[in-house]
Amino acid sequence: MSRSPSKSLDELAQQLEDLIFGFPVAQAPAVKLRNTAVSRLREHLRARGTDLDGPLVAVLAGSTGVGKSTLLNSLVGAQVPTSVRRPTTLTPVLVYHPDDELWLAADRILGGFEKIRLLDDDAWDDPAVASAVPERVPAGEEAATAPAPQLILRSTPKMPPGMCLIDCPDLDSYLDTNRELAQHLLEVADLWIFVTTANRYRDEPGLELLRKAARRDVAIGAVLNRVTQGSLLAAKQDLSAEISASNLKDVPIFAIMETQIADGELPAEDLVSLRNWLDNLAGDALMHSAMARQTLFGSLHEVLDLSEKVFDAAAAEGQMRSDVQQTVEQLEQQLLEFVDAQIVAPTWFQGEPADLLEPCVRCQLEEYQAENSWVRQRLKWKNAWLNQQPQPDAALDAVKRAVASSVSNLDFQIEQMIADAIRDSVLPDSGHIVDETAQPLDGSELLEQWSLTPAECCRQAGWNRDEKLSTDDAQTLFLSVLFAGMASPETCQFTRVDELLGAFFDISTRLRLRSWSRSALRRGLHARVNQRIATLRQIIPDSDNSELIAAGRKTLRTLREEWS
Repeated sequence: MSRSPSKSLDELAQQLEDLIFGFPVAQAPAVKLRNTAVSRLREHLRARGTDLDGPLVAVLAGSTGVGKSTLLNSLVGAQVPTSVRRPTTLTPVLVYHPDDELWLAADRILGGFEKIRLLDDDAWDDPAVASAVPERVPAGEEAATAPAPQLILRSTPKMPPGMCLIDCPDLDSYLDTNRELAQHLLEVADLWIFVTTANRYRDEPGLELLRKAARRDVAIGAVLNRVTQGSLLAAKQDLSAEISASNLKDVPIFAIMETQIADGELPAEDLVSLRNWLDNLAGDALMHSAMARQTLFGSLHEVLDLSEKVFDAAAAEGQMRSDVQQTVEQLEQQLLEFVDAQIVAPTWFQGEPADLLEPCVRCQLEEYQAENSWVRQRLKWKNAWLNQQPQPDAALDAVKRAVASSVSNLDFQIEQMIADAIRDSVLPDSGHIVDETAQPLDGSELLEQWSLTPAECCRQAGWNRDEKLSTDDAQTLFLSVLFAGMASPETCQFTRVDELLGAFFDISTRLRLRSWSRSALRRGLHARVNQRIATLRQIIPDSDNSELIAAGRKTLRTLREEWS
């Protein structure tokens, strides 16, 4: 090889770890693949690629109640509790020969675990032992903040040098943490020992284990436990058929007959063939190296394929970003068109605002049309006597409330359109786009803006009476123009008012006022749309992984050449 294998493996792990996935929801599968690949590269492949002579790590894997713990106790020849049980999780126990202590102490194998060593005189049922093992972070926590999983180490001379045995948590455990820990142990093990029973070998967790072993080309053996008298041949043939159906070859099957267990151990004569096989793997240098190499190469090729998928997913983020940008642009156009449609045909001034404002405007216009002050005063007396005195303050307040309510409703509809558009979007944190901190548009502020323009428009039209108008009068007149031009004729009786307006504003001036009012409203609502769209654009990820992807793919090619 042109350079140290561990260096290339370290480079690949770092390149994968440095990838930035800007679309975590859409890229969740790729992130999971990346985390798995990095874990296997650092915890197994790098160590095993450097030290093929290190102790083999064998994992007893199977479903609940198939006898894994009893089997390990029997192989060790002593009652060795195989896990420390706590309220919610199991911390697995690794048993090994004292001669292999240095391998474990230096983290040359199983370096991704926090190892907790227990002395010979530690009582396994002592509550202090369980309390000494810290709880793992639950499965839902972020991987970046979760500590390394724990592994209890217990040395015993009953184990052959060169072999470590771990009783894996149940593959079908009802706890996510236990199932995840079981998969973690399988990923860093050199040898899988599939433990099942004569009536459980077709359980799906076990069959999936066999299929996974075939995909990875991992070294594997099978223990068929609790075989009844007279069914040995049929049971072994059936299990062999399931193994072959999983594309596995040359898998040794060790059958253990149904028997009485004494002191928690199986009869020694039932374990002779299994024990000899394990002793040979541990002690025979050629068999030891061959098995470690088989699992190493199979796992490496699978990790390289996983890494290729991760780099492909990272490269696809460019297209994701382009698609999201196009989605946001389309959404912006839809929102602006929606706002314009609402402005052209508003229904903002129906009901109370029109009922209150119409008499105010009518009386005001009639008074302005009066020939002299005497006629104007008579009109005021008449309106007062008929109890038709206008209430401009109440009218303006009603209009402000109507505008504020309508604008708020438009705001809500805009937010709903955004929520509908991004509900299935790959945008990160899309659920936090709605209900931004920006305050809704204020109807009174819009009216205040509108009231600043009538006098100027009148002057431009050549009308010479605007200096007689107070601010309230100008606002009232302006609102009358707004109502007459924009309110629904079915609900707002402004026909008479519209005729009276002709004495003060020619048609061009009225059109100019109406156009300005719509433009002012359009500017306010467009600003709201632009604010929302700007927020969306700000959260579109702009990560560039191109250099990392190129370097990572180069490392992959190098590793494939070196390990082909």
